Amino acid sequence: MMTFWRPYKSVSDEELMRLVQCREEKAFDELWQRYMPAMQNFFFRRTGGDVYMTEDLTQDLFMQLWNASAQYQTAQKFRPWLFTIAFNLLRNTYRDIDYQAIYATEVLVTTEEALEENTTLQIDNQTLFEALTNEISQLSEPEQLLFDLRFTDELSIKEIAAIFSIPDGTVKSRLHTLILKLRKKLEDYA
Repeated sequence: MMTFWRPYKSVSDEELMRLVQCREEKAFDELWQRYMPAMQNFFFRRTGGDVYMTEDLTQDLFMQLWNASAQYQTAQKFRPWLFTIAFNLLRNTYRDIDYQAIYATEVLVTTEEALEENTTLQIDNQTLFEALTNEISQLSEPEQLLFDLRFTDELSIKEIAAIFSIPDGTVKSRLHTLILKLRKKLEDYA
C-alpha cells in the first residue's frame, strides 16, 4: 500500500497528536521539530546548564510522548500536556537530588549573562538580581515552578492550570500572592 506525504507544517498540535496515536512517525517528527528546542531550553534552565542531563531529559520526554500517546485525550490542548509530562519527568529526576544547589548554579549563569557593561549599573543590577534570586530560592518548590512557568517559560494561565490540575482562578490568585510577596521583600530596591 502506498502512502502519500502530508504537509504537516500547517496541522495543529492536537491533530498531530491524534496521528501519533495512530503511530504516524512523520507527525511525531513534526512535533519534535516544533517542541524540541523549547523543551531543551526548559530542561537546560532547570538543570543548571547541564548539557548531558538536558539531552537525556529531552530524549526521555519525547520517548514518553510516543509511548504514552494513547493516554492523550483528543479534546485536551497539547502544549500544557507536554509541559505536564516534562514537569513530572523533572520532579522524578530530582527527587533524590538537591534542587537548591542546581538552582543556585542556574542563578550564577543567569547573573553573568544579565550584567551590563556600566560598572555602577552593573553593581545595582547585581545587587537587585541577587536579592531577587535569594528571595526566589527561599520560595517553596511549587512557588518557584509557578514563577518559572509564568515568567520564564511564558505559559498562559490556562496552560499552567492544566499542568497543576487546578482552576484558572487559583493560578491567578497564587501568582498575585507570589508577586505581592516578592514585591514586599524587595521594596528597598525600588
